[in-house]
Amino acid sequence: MRQESGTVIISVFADPLPIRVGALDVSVLVQDRATRAPLSAVAVRITMSRSDPANDSEAWQVVCNSLNGLGTDAVASQSHSTNKLLFSAWMGVPSPGAWELTVSVRRDGHTDAVTRRVDVLPPPAPLQAWWPLIALVPIAIAGYLLRALFLRQRGHIRSE
Repeated sequence: MRQESGTVIISVFADPLPIRVGALDVSVLVQDRATRAPLSAVAVRITMSRSDPANDSEAWQVVCNSLNGLGTDAVASQSHSTNKLLFSAWMGVPSPGAWELTVSVRRDGHTDAVTRRVDVLPPPAPLQAWWPLIALVPIAIAGYLLRALFLRQRGHIRSE
C-alpha cells in the first residue's frame, strides 16, 4: 500500500503475502511529501481492527502458538528493521476475514494516518505449510538411488 496523507507519503509492506492468520511482519516507509526524502524522526503506530466487529463472534478463533503474545496494535521502530529506512513491527492476526490496517505517523506534533482494508486468509493447512521439508527426504533418497544406479551402469560399461 502507498498513500499520501498530509505532509507525508506512507508505504506499507507486509510479509507473508497473502496475509494469513498468525504472525505478520509489517514494515513502513515514511517519506516527506514535498521532497520524497525518507523520514526517521517520526513515531509510527500500526493497528489492525476488524472491519465488522459483529463478525468476531462468528469468526474462527485460532489458538496459535506462533502468535506468542503478538497483538493487533504495535509501535513500529527502526531497530527491528534490517533496512534502517523502514519502521517495522511484528503483529498477530487472530482470525480470518475483513480487517482494516491503519498506519499512523506522528511528526512535529501532527498525526497523519492511512487506512486500508485487507482480507486475512485462514492459516495454511499443516501439510501445505511443511510440504517443502517433507518432500526433501523422498527427493534426497531418489537422488541417491539414481546416483547409485548411474554409477553401477557406468561400472558395467568399463568392466566389459
